[in-house]
Order: sequence, then C-alpha cells, then structure tokens
Amino acid sequence: MSIGPLLPTETHLRSLHYSPPEDANLPHVFPSYSHKELRQMQQKDDSLKEVWKCWESGWHTGDPVETFSPEVKGWLREYDKLIEQHGVLY
Repeated sequence: MSIGPLLPTETHLRSLHYSPPEDANLPHVFPSYSHKELRQMQQKDDSLKEVWKCWESGWHTGDPVETFSPEVKGWLREYDKLIEQHGVLY
C-alpha cells in the first residue's frame, strides 16, 4: 500500500531536472571565507601546514611518519580521503 510521494508530482519532477548554472554562487562549508582565505588559514595552522607539505611532495600512505606530531599523524591516517579543491584540502 502506497500513499504516494511526499511532494506534489510537479515539484518533484522539477527538482529532478535542476542543475545550477556553472557560475552559481553555491554555498560552501564556511560561506564567510573565500577559498583563498581558507587556504591561507590551512597554511598558518602548524599541523595542516605539514599535511600540505606532504600533499605537495607526493607523500604516500605507508611512508615514514615518525618525525610528525601526533596531530599530523592523525591527519595522515586520513590522507587517502583528502581531496584538493580550489586550493583547499578537504
């Protein structure tokens, strides 16, 4: 037994076909900061600065981590999940 969709069919169909224009100002995780500002904040953070060095040098999971702080080691445990978009690591 089905009671139908929660949204009127017309509304539901419109939402399925919506794709924002490429130049749309889409919200970010931190909408009050630009990508440039987020990048600068990451570069100023002692731990993230080290993660960035690893990222830029081509570091790989399994490479030595003995010289890093516990916080950097924590970030490096998640290294394979990191992505860079607009100059910011996520």
